[in-house]
Amino acid sequence: MSAYTLPELLRRWQQEELTTEQAMGHVLQIIQALQQQQQAQQQRMRALETRLAAATLPPPDSPPDAGSTGSPPAGKRKKKG
Repeated sequence: MSAYTLPELLRRWQQEELTTEQAMGHVLQIIQALQQQQQAQQQRMRALETRLAAATLPPPDSPPDAGSTGSPPAGKRKKKG
């Protein structure tokens, strides 16, 4: 990987401390590193999206929630006495 930042690389090239070929080699290394970082970020984003979707959807074997509070519906309650 290139040891130069882009501004440093440009400065060295402009001052003819690096040949065009050397500068291009460094640029290609920087682009490669950025591409790898982008791919890793995309993989993390997909994993987070999958986890979020799994956390917000009810399990496939459970009935849809109709606002149930855990008690039986009004017509199904046991009468006292």
